[in-house]
Amino acid sequence: DWNGPWQAVRGAGLLIGAAFLILGARAHDGRAFLGWKTWRDRNHNLKSADIELQTDGILGRVRHPWYTATLFLIAFCLPWTDLNLIWRTIFFVYTLIGTILEEKKLTKELGYKYLVYREQVPRFLPKWRPKDSGQSLD
Repeated sequence: DWNGPWQAVRGAGLLIGAAFLILGARAHDGRAFLGWKTWRDRNHNLKSADIELQTDGILGRVRHPWYTATLFLIAFCLPWTDLNLIWRTIFFVYTLIGTILEEKKLTKELGYKYLVYREQVPRFLPKWRPKDSGQSLD
């Protein structure tokens, strides 16, 4: 159970997770994420547009805001028990593996630009200092 001061820690973790979820939703195209664009394009014989690297908003601070949200929500939702420790661990590892696989896919699709982006932007936890205006991802 999250008793006493631990309730504040839990609340902060849930707020952080929700913030990353919302900021990630603002940065990503939900229709593409859910596969609706692919389905529409396939049904209308349209060629899907090539993906472009987005680096504005939260994506300029952290590469995977939704995965970060998932990790925070897994860690801070519900009381900790011996039983839910198992599913928490499974989903936590699953999320980490999914991130690695997605990064391989993005590196293959976007090439050098994504490699530069990976060097400049952290995977899960953002850098809170302002971006150096002299650096460019191009």
